[in-house]
Amino acid sequence: MVKKLRIKFVSITMVLMIVVFGLILTGSHFYNSYWFEVDTLNLLDWIADNKSGINSNPEIRNDTIYEIVVDRNHEIQESYVFGDSAKKLPKDLIMKIISADDDDYSIGKYLFTKRATNDGSIMIFVANTESSGNRLYEGISGVILVVSGVVLLLMLCIYLSGFVMKPAQREILREKQFIADASHELKTPLSAISINAEALKAEFGENRHIEHIISETERMDRLIKRLLTLSKIEESIDESDMSMFSLSDAAEEIALTYESMVFENNLNFSFQIEPRIYMLGSEDQIKQLIALLIDNAVKNANDRGNINMSLESDGDYKILRVSNSGKGISEDEIEHIFDRFYTTDSSRRGESFGLGLAIARAIVLRHRGEITVQSEEDKETVFSVVM
Repeated sequence: MVKKLRIKFVSITMVLMIVVFGLILTGSHFYNSYWFEVDTLNLLDWIADNKSGINSNPEIRNDTIYEIVVDRNHEIQESYVFGDSAKKLPKDLIMKIISADDDDYSIGKYLFTKRATNDGSIMIFVANTESSGNRLYEGISGVILVVSGVVLLLMLCIYLSGFVMKPAQREILREKQFIADASHELKTPLSAISINAEALKAEFGENRHIEHIISETERMDRLIKRLLTLSKIEESIDESDMSMFSLSDAAEEIALTYESMVFENNLNFSFQIEPRIYMLGSEDQIKQLIALLIDNAVKNANDRGNINMSLESDGDYKILRVSNSGKGISEDEIEHIFDRFYTTDSSRRGESFGLGLAIARAIVLRHRGEITVQSEEDKETVFSVVM
């Protein structure tokens, strides 16, 4: 449980940090792009006004600047390239720049400025923003920064999650230890009460008060055993009981065991089991899971109702379903159906501590599966397990 909480904490923190980091980088990119355009346009204006100093300006060393002179008929008279590029500007691009409004200053990756001369010709100064050596360097640096930032954030989140989860881990362990200790401590007085009640029964014969004491003692003993079972399954990290077994045989064995009990409760029971389904897991716990689901169906089925169990495979997945007709479960109850000590009003047969489905869920989670419930009120309830 603590491991899952830690993974959840790291995942949520990483998503939030990546979003924040991404927003910062995006903002920084647009900010730098804006000022890059401003600086480039200022540079073009300076070149247009101080053409004689174009080769001596250190700001131009890594940029490709084009100077084109066109006459009043839009015919190119002169063309110069300053910088590393030997490529000429396409003529259609030059025509677009000439016909552009005075407020325009960019077409695609090109920034430009225009100057009209006394003889009616036009001087055009164009900068290719993708030709800057610094732009490539900035792109590579940005990628390295993002990757390094994500890795650093991941390491930081994993490190901090250990500190954040320590209080929760202590509380969970304290709760488990309390349940285990309390259950063991209660066993001794319960055993004493049971022994003395049996002695009184042997001495004085049948007595409803004594029978009530024995019945409640047995009930408390079953509750304690279920609490210990749930605590053991939830905190189990020992996989020595995991082995390859026939899930089909296990399901059929439990179904046949419960068949007579179901009929005794005036219920109809049917089951469909696909043969030769195998899985790696704890056979005893899987049998307990199937028994818990059938027992839950019996308790919540309507009079002379129907109970059905099915087992099938879908690729690598094993799908177990147990359904019963009856009152059903409301949407509000479904949210809490797997909580400890939670019981619904529809349970009519036998005692219910509200631990059966909590144990079932713990078994499924230990086998890296998923258990869900679908219910239609006054019709049918279906528990599905996918492993």
